[in-house]
Amino acid sequence: MTTRRRKTPKVKRRKEATAKRRRRSSAADLQKQLDQRTRELAEALEREMGTSEVLRIISSSPGALQPVFEVMLANATRICEAKFGTLYLSEGDGFRAAAMHNAPSAYAEARRRALIHPHPGTGLWRAATTKQISQIADITVHQAPSILNRGRRPRRLSDSSRCPDAQGR
Repeated sequence: MTTRRRKTPKVKRRKEATAKRRRRSSAADLQKQLDQRTRELAEALEREMGTSEVLRIISSSPGALQPVFEVMLANATRICEAKFGTLYLSEGDGFRAAAMHNAPSAYAEARRRALIHPHPGTGLWRAATTKQISQIADITVHQAPSILNRGRRPRRLSDSSRCPDAQGR
C-alpha cells in the first residue's frame, strides 16, 4: 500500500517580503497616528487649562471684565505661540485696545491713545466687515508695507488672527 504524502504549502519569499513591508508600514502609520493624537491631546489640554483659568477669574471677580480680557489674551497668545497680542473691542466706528499682552512699549502706547480705524484690506477690517475670523499666515506678504509700520517692514511678524467679538462686531 502506497501512502501519499500531502504537499506542504511553501510560502513564497515574495509574499513574505510583502507581508514584512505591510507590517513595517503599518507600524510607521500607527506611530504617525499616535504622534498626531498625542499632539491633539496636548493642544486640547492646553485649551482646557486656559478655559479653566478664565472661568476662575470670572468667578473671583464678577462684573470686572479687564482681568478676564487679560487672562483670555495671555492664554490666546501662549497657545498661538505669539510674541505679543492685543484684544480689541468695537467702539462706534473704530476699535479700542482693551487688553495687551507682552506688547512692545511703543506699540502699546500708540494703541492706547485713540480708537483704531482699520485700513481696508487688513485682517481687523476684514473681521469687522465679514463678521468672520480672519487669519493671515504671513502679514508681511499679505499687506502693503505702507500699512505696516509706516513703510518699514516688521522683522518678526508671522501670524495674525482676527475674530469678531461675541456680538458679531
